[in-house]
Amino acid sequence: TRLQALAPYGGQSCLHLPTLARWFGATSLEPHPAYGPLFGMDVENPFPLAERFDVVTREASPITYLTEDDPPIYLLYGDEAVPVSETTSPGVWVHHPMMGIRLKEAMDPIGVECHVEYPGEAPDTVYGSQIGFLIAQLQGRSKTAN
Repeated sequence: TRLQALAPYGGQSCLHLPTLARWFGATSLEPHPAYGPLFGMDVENPFPLAERFDVVTREASPITYLTEDDPPIYLLYGDEAVPVSETTSPGVWVHHPMMGIRLKEAMDPIGVECHVEYPGEAPDTVYGSQIGFLIAQLQGRSKTAN
């Protein structure tokens, strides 16, 4: 079986710190404390394993694997798209709307339906809400408007 639709709250499309820093216009980002247990590395001193850390965070990033047959997605974020810099707490960027914005930018050209909702952005007018999206998808009523 395959997923019919995805509807994450605060979905992370990327875990690769250099990519995230570029998305936010920062020179670097402090690793989130969960990176250590998640990737089995010492985030306080990743330098001995810096190359491996770079590889595993890229490999763990869903945006790396997009294909035309991926299911539609509706990402919902609870926070506004505030600016992020080198001094921003990892708790701010880890579930930032930029994750959904960049995922949509990558999905639109390959024709995969993607919706992103967060405070300060116009609400979705195709489905009305994430729940409306899920109901339509599960009933086979995709509206495919991006």
